[in-house]
Amino acid sequence: MSSNNIRYKGTSYRGAAAIVPNNANNLADPVSAIHAGGAGTIHLVTAAGDEVTFTVQAGEILPVATCKVFATGTSASSLVGLK
Repeated sequence: MSSNNIRYKGTSYRGAAAIVPNNANNLADPVSAIHAGGAGTIHLVTAAGDEVTFTVQAGEILPVATCKVFATGTSASSLVGLK
């Protein structure tokens, strides 16, 4: 699956998987959004290739198509990728 084909799906997703932030590797499968269980920051690479850091609240869904989440710069916890 090409990460360029991912679109924000609002409230409907086809799957979910835990995200373990990693400085070296991309996500096994790109995600359409990220649910943050705990507040903090999420340092990521978007499907378009942009590197950015977002601040999120506990329970927030970040509607950003993502292919990588960095360990460095990510303090939010219990991240779940929504597909």
